[in-house]
Amino acid sequence: MAEKPSETQSITYGLIYNSEVIIYENSNIDELVSKGYGELMSNGALKLTPYEALYLVENNKLIVRTKSGVELEFNELLRVLQSVNPQLWLLYVIYRDLRRRGYIVKEGFGGKLAFRVYEKGKEEASYLVYPFFEGSPENIANLLDGVKHSISKNKQLIVAVVERRGEVIYYSCSEASLKNI
Repeated sequence: MAEKPSETQSITYGLIYNSEVIIYENSNIDELVSKGYGELMSNGALKLTPYEALYLVENNKLIVRTKSGVELEFNELLRVLQSVNPQLWLLYVIYRDLRRRGYIVKEGFGGKLAFRVYEKGKEEASYLVYPFFEGSPENIANLLDGVKHSISKNKQLIVAVVERRGEVIYYSCSEASLKNI
């Protein structure tokens, strides 16, 4: 169970709508944006990805409420969001690990490229992350598509393998040619 935030800790309140968490109050929006969270909407609200919302709730920076005002604990929020994306937990494990390592993490380009990863202070993503779950079959053609896409975007492809114990191991991946061997 998560600890309640201390009096000096800044807390933000978000509203869950479908599978998105929106922050309407502007008190902490600038701070969250400066730390690489969310996407500003035209109405000034901040839309968080499921990964961002879970991470902020787990770290006592966000309280998510339903339309009826019910506060959702981490596990309840995970259950609601997982109904839309069954792989959410495994993807969240990668997201959380990258954030804890000091990276800014944004959603990827769709398909199997789950995340764009930015080094602190960088305007452009340095890496694209391809999630791989231990024990799950993976089509090599999908991995090759990921390599080609990362090369076309001038990014380094990182394969993030989530082990059964929940640890994440990262592998750098690139295209190689055996023509001149």
